[in-house]
Amino acid sequence: MSHGSPATSIGPPAGHGLDHGGPARPAGGVQRYRLSDLRLTLSPRLEPRDHDHIATLAECIDDLPPIVVLEPAKEVVDGLHRVMAARLRGRELIDGVAFIGSAQDAYVEAVRANIAHGKALTLDERRVAARRILAGRPEWSDRRVAGVCGLASQTVAVERQRIPRGGAETAARIGADGRARPTDPVAGRLRVAELLGASPGLSLRRLAAAAGTSQATALDVRRRIARGTGPLPPRLESASRPPAPDGQPSADLAADPALTDTEEGRSFLEWFERHRIDEGALEQADLVPKGRVYAVADEANRQSKLWAGLAAELERRSRGGRWSAT
Repeated sequence: MSHGSPATSIGPPAGHGLDHGGPARPAGGVQRYRLSDLRLTLSPRLEPRDHDHIATLAECIDDLPPIVVLEPAKEVVDGLHRVMAARLRGRELIDGVAFIGSAQDAYVEAVRANIAHGKALTLDERRVAARRILAGRPEWSDRRVAGVCGLASQTVAVERQRIPRGGAETAARIGADGRARPTDPVAGRLRVAELLGASPGLSLRRLAAAAGTSQATALDVRRRIARGTGPLPPRLESASRPPAPDGQPSADLAADPALTDTEEGRSFLEWFERHRIDEGALEQADLVPKGRVYAVADEANRQSKLWAGLAAELERRSRGGRWSAT
């Protein structure tokens, strides 16, 4: 706790503006807040309060960093357990800094803070947080929300599907870098092809910016057109075709209740989706420095053997009719 020392400015790391890269952030100097004025309803936590953690914090209450408070609502953005520890010690005041931004901005920062330090959020708490952020920021990309919540982007994509749709799907989503990219990768690639047809000499940077794609995608489209194979890789060509009348699309593991309805299944699915790749990985080959091609190839071969081993182990257990707990 401060005792009349000069106020210092506190803010998040550079590049972490919350509202479309805007200015929402803790700002100003440290000030004293009355504990009785503070509200604790902004927290993303679903679990009961951890009394052991609160007791531990109470032992070092004077050494803890200031809490963050959304003004003028007096909502605690970061520091719920610190507030409860101060109350346990019988304090009336606590050090804090004011948060400048909307309630939605404050919630995003609350989730980010509880991922970055302190008592970590559970997997279920992170999933619920992702849904709430997506409801308020539907234009944010899955990867951007995943970075805030500590989830795989594929897991966020599943949570997005569980949110009732109250309007039209956004044509583009905004990434953590503040840049908008089309939600439909087919449309982005076709736009690159269209631009190349009109101006073959456009640089990759200008192509990517105009089409809302990555430079790697723009390069892949340019090379495909040069080879006469068209702008779409096979996976997108098949995805863009309507399914056969008597056919059924392949099952999506990320939406399989057998995996999503249990804690063990969700944990495995999060790991699995965080590590899997698709044909789009081939687009990344051109980004590897020439001097590191063989090193990356060796690592890719090593990982492919591990995946093959996992597949063989799953098949072995299936044939055996039982599953090991390890």
